[in-house]
Formats: sequence, structure tokens, C-alpha cells
Amino acid sequence: MSDKKTVNKKQKTKIVKKVPRKRGSPRTRKCLMIETKDNRKFFTHERNYEQLIEFANTVGAEISVVKTREEALDLSPLAAAISDSNHTQDVEPKYDIIETKIKKIQKTRNKLLGNAQKIRAFVRGKFESGDVVSLAEIKKKFSSYRLSSACFCNHISKAKKELEMSGARVAKLGPGKYQKVK
Repeated sequence: MSDKKTVNKKQKTKIVKKVPRKRGSPRTRKCLMIETKDNRKFFTHERNYEQLIEFANTVGAEISVVKTREEALDLSPLAAAISDSNHTQDVEPKYDIIETKIKKIQKTRNKLLGNAQKIRAFVRGKFESGDVVSLAEIKKKFSSYRLSSACFCNHISKAKKELEMSGARVAKLGPGKYQKVK
């Protein structure tokens, strides 16, 4: 069903053809593709990127912006699909990669624990020297580790608890800022 429409504007004739798309074939759309370590691919909306950063860093998944005709999942069905190890696609999905946001990282548990030790030692050192421990400063110093704010907050909290267990007091000076009280 193709319609031809002729428009006359000051002696100019323009022919506009409307080509209908086939029923049942979805349009290509821009979305995120998550590729897990076992090379399974999942598609979700771009608006979910912020929620998927920590997941990708933790499990070593790759997140890319792609153009595809595949169905984009919301967060709940996406989580269920990723958790189900039997969830596979019958046909390899077709897509064009526009940009890779997070590359696959092969982190070992020992490397993760080593990074945690470095962060915690830095925070402890700042507390013991009497300096102000700032979340912003820690995030900036260890930005290459690609961790979330919540993860850095956990390191500060653990160091605070260790100090408080040893009898020291830690005061909160403002949002994300702490200092050992003498």
C-alpha cells in the first residue's frame, strides 16, 4: 500500500512516497547491549545505564550502545533473564555497535580484594593522621577502579567502624566528609 502525494508550492512539485513497513517487523532502535562473560547478549533501554554500571563492573560484563531490532527489556525481566543460565537466544541477534561504554574486564577475586585493601588502607591512614576523609577525594583518587559511590561509602564505613571498635570517635563534618575526633 504505497500512497503518492503531490504537493504544489510556487510551481514546485514534490512527490512524497509513503512506504509501509511490513507488519510484525520492529523498527531499529538505539539501546544498550549487555554482553556477559559467557557471551550471552541482552538488550535494554538506554535509561537503565546508571543502574547497570556497578553490575557490569562486578561481573565483568560489557555494555555497548547498539542499533538493533531486538526487543529491549526493562530492568526486572532483564535481571531474571541474566540470572537464568538457561536463557539463550535461538538465533544470534543482529546489531550494529555505535559505542562501547564499558569494556569486559577480567577481574579476579584476588585483584578485587587487593584494590579494596588499598582503598581501606588509604582511608585508615587519613583518619589516623587527623585529616578530613572526603568521599569526593577518594572517588577522584581511585577513579581508575571504576567503582560506584556506594562502594566507596562502604569502605569509609568499614574504616569508621574499625576505628570506633578501637575506642576512637569519628565525627561527620558534612555530606561525605568525616574526621577522627581527638
